[in-house]
Amino acid sequence: MLLIEAFLLLCPTNTLGRCETRLAEILEAMSEEEWTNLVQMVTTIGVTMRGPANKEDSTAPSSLRLDSMRFSYFLALKDPDSFGRPVFLRFFRAYSGTARGYLEFKQTQAVACAIAGLLEWSEALAIIRECYAHDVYAPGIEYQFRHTSVVIPSEIYSEILLDSQKYPVSLCDAAEANASRTARKAVKPVAVVAKADRWFAFDR
Repeated sequence: MLLIEAFLLLCPTNTLGRCETRLAEILEAMSEEEWTNLVQMVTTIGVTMRGPANKEDSTAPSSLRLDSMRFSYFLALKDPDSFGRPVFLRFFRAYSGTARGYLEFKQTQAVACAIAGLLEWSEALAIIRECYAHDVYAPGIEYQFRHTSVVIPSEIYSEILLDSQKYPVSLCDAAEANASRTARKAVKPVAVVAKADRWFAFDR
């Protein structure tokens, strides 16, 4: 089992993709404890074991079957940029379990898909709220809102601000920023108003 774990952790996604059928069988056959330990190793090692920058070492999700939830989730942890959104849409969009790791992934990718236009903001908001009710606040959520200028539709940020205790702080901050930005755009400069209303004699 240690050799299998080392292989899974160290090999690039294109190598894992070529062994998809066999690796999927191995992962699905793991006990819950073995699977949990493997996932913890992935998340602990983090960035150092993710898909490398070299595109030749990665593979496209469309080239794989991705029939196994565990195999797909594992690839999404290794290479979230390539596999995060497609794996979420296939397996986790309707996930109703309570496993914390899965919920963190679901919450993070719901935001990513909404930002990318792959998921309605209303559905993403429901997912974020549902996961947050289970005391889940994925670090990926905060990263996306702190490091990206996210445009949130007015009806969505209004809903967030009206019931902010149901949502993560970073989402509330993003909603407030969007509301402020919209308000600023609605304010006309004094000079424009003065000219339109002919405040001064030379404008008449």
